[in-house]
Amino acid sequence: MKFPLHSNILHAPAWRTRFAPSPTGLLHLGHVASAFHGWAYSRPDGAWLLRLEDIDPQRCKPEFARAALDDLAWLGLVPDGLVLRQSENMPAYKRTLARLAGLGVLYPCFCTRADIARESAAMFSAPHTAPDGGLLYSGRCRHLSDAERERRMAQGQPYVLRLDMARALEHVRHGHGHGHGHGHGHGHGHGHGHGHGHGHGHGHGHGHGHGHGHGQMGDCGPDRGANHGAGQGKGAAWPLTYRDLDRGVVACRPELFGDVVLARRDVPVSYHLCVTHDDAAQTVTLVTRGEDLRPATDLHRLLQALMRWPTPAYAFHPLLCDESGRRLSKRDGALSVRAMREAGLTPAQILRRAGVGDMPDMLQSTCRRSG
Repeated sequence: MKFPLHSNILHAPAWRTRFAPSPTGLLHLGHVASAFHGWAYSRPDGAWLLRLEDIDPQRCKPEFARAALDDLAWLGLVPDGLVLRQSENMPAYKRTLARLAGLGVLYPCFCTRADIARESAAMFSAPHTAPDGGLLYSGRCRHLSDAERERRMAQGQPYVLRLDMARALEHVRHGHGHGHGHGHGHGHGHGHGHGHGHGHGHGHGHGHGHGHGHGQMGDCGPDRGANHGAGQGKGAAWPLTYRDLDRGVVACRPELFGDVVLARRDVPVSYHLCVTHDDAAQTVTLVTRGEDLRPATDLHRLLQALMRWPTPAYAFHPLLCDESGRRLSKRDGALSVRAMREAGLTPAQILRRAGVGDMPDMLQSTCRRSG
């Protein structure tokens, strides 16, 4: 399988791209293909950044992080800047949650996964799954009074923090923007079970950004960074869109995700919040990702608009599959780069197996001609 690149890649801007594996296992050929896809777009004058998405303390292991860095270096992939680790950036994510609470677009949900599954099974009259395959939440806890929320928190009931999708869309449509607003009070209580929200204060929320990340992770404020798209002025253009290098302008429908979870106890902040924050903080201008993450991009655009973060362009690549047509994954025991190294394969052989063997030669040849 040959990994496709946009036809104008060699005449494109100096893209800042990133590769962001989660160290829950050893890298496999799918990771190699994804890493080189982003790397190729960043050549010759851009930057290829490396981020470790290690926010899940139960599944992410230091030994897998070390192995990933070693395997990438052995393949010839060295990041342009410091490696960023999400586990070291929790304060910035919590500040983002506090700002969203200040906008009034977060609420505590006390429903367990079992509760949601039972409700979903009973919803025969309408679709009850999100575009990414997850179960849609009915919004039951959205209608609880502040007094009832406080009572349950005081009792130590476990909860997650959900995005109030209707309120979030209203903010973006009418340009209320980031900063002042009334949020639901969310204390710091922890409990047990399906997950928990974290406390982000009561009353008013006032967001103040701190710094930018060009090599060190910083908290990207709402008024910093270049204006790359919607969400930067008094209100975002509606409907929300993003630029796909292959398909052009794509309209977003984040409402199809319903009230998604943005924080829980076992993983204090969600993938959606972290990745969107970090792309802004690192001033990523082109997000390269697999086709499986295309639906989630709609939700990420909403978070960008709410926080008035820059909007990068996007380039999607196909997923590598095994002989049976099943997507390569660590969970299903895909052969690792480390195992192939130990079996005596060279970097060039591994790159060819991943379908990206001609990328380095192609780019170097073109750079020589253009220089």
